[in-house]
Amino acid sequence: MSKQAILICDDDQGRVEDWKNRLELLKIPFRLEGLAGQDLGTAIAELGKRRETSRRSGRQAATAEKHQFDAAAILVIDYDLLNVDPTSGMNGENVAYLARCYSDCGLIIGLNQHDRENFFDLSLKGHPESFADINLSADQLGNPGLWREPWTGFRPWCWPLLPAAAAALERRVEGLTQHLDDSILEFLRFPAEAISSMPRSTIEYLGGEKSPEKTTFRDFALKSSMGLRGRDKIRAETRMARIAAARVGKWLERVVLPGQDILVDAPHLASRFPSLLRGDTDKVATWNMSASLFPPKSLWSEKAQLRQKTAGHALPEENWLSRAAWFWGEVRKIEDIEEVRNPWSSERSDFVFCEDVSRFHPQREVREFVADLASPFVRRYVIDTNACSNRKLAEALREVNYRPKVRFSI
Repeated sequence: MSKQAILICDDDQGRVEDWKNRLELLKIPFRLEGLAGQDLGTAIAELGKRRETSRRSGRQAATAEKHQFDAAAILVIDYDLLNVDPTSGMNGENVAYLARCYSDCGLIIGLNQHDRENFFDLSLKGHPESFADINLSADQLGNPGLWREPWTGFRPWCWPLLPAAAAALERRVEGLTQHLDDSILEFLRFPAEAISSMPRSTIEYLGGEKSPEKTTFRDFALKSSMGLRGRDKIRAETRMARIAAARVGKWLERVVLPGQDILVDAPHLASRFPSLLRGDTDKVATWNMSASLFPPKSLWSEKAQLRQKTAGHALPEENWLSRAAWFWGEVRKIEDIEEVRNPWSSERSDFVFCEDVSRFHPQREVREFVADLASPFVRRYVIDTNACSNRKLAEALREVNYRPKVRFSI
């Protein structure tokens, strides 16, 4: 049965109702439910019982009843849960861990753990260690750009579209149940060159007991720094598949993809090879065709051979990333691409991709920053609010907390 509910959890019923009201205004295709106060405390305690049962027997208790979290397509958890039980030390991150490992919930959104304001992370590193699949501030939960295309205004490119991401997670879980002992990189069909060029910081997340090529989904769930903690155990294959599907998905999204050097998505690929684009590259609309999580099939050059060769180097496994992506090491060798064949002949475009609004803008209206990534492609762009010709956009972006600001001055 498909999950259709968004479950919002906080220690304060008033905040739960406020967040539900914000999402109702967006008319998203989910049933909105809330869990707060003592009821939330009881739900957390039930997950703790599941954990203890699993530790003792290695199995889910035969008498285990269904939990409120099990039916949630999207689980939203606030970080500060002090009023649930002031003596427990329980917070949203701990609940996210219990939910991921001991419930059948779908996508997990963690609120307010790292910033309570509307923020943009200039490091682009995110928080891969968090058991929330996406970390936001409460101010961002109602941003329409999280829920649908097209979007306008502030909308970080690293965000997925949540309805699509929730559906993709369920498909990953379903497809992974019979492949837990497959090598992750072989299953995802990473080329040998992509594996060998991975930075140490990326490989370390796979765990140190095996070579990266041999690490399986089960290994990742049980032994990596992104998997089960301490003495915790899981034997149920479906639960193991859910942990692996979520955690490997986050590794791809927040560790592998941000550098744009192992995998490269459409707008960053277009920035490097403008000749791939179909249409007039003197118009920003042509560039923004690539700035979509679902770029149209008509995006790339009309040359059939070039389209086929490029498509052949895309990440072949669907549902593992929130957007189309290509193996950079393979694409950069395609001699049919003008910029590969004649690297010194191409002209630099006036348009650059802005990570904070997920759109291309003229270079005179942007500000460069240096991301904190182990990649040669660390120079990125955001809107310069003092130079942006769209005054409404500029005013809105002045309310965003860009941090750490030292990234602007490197």
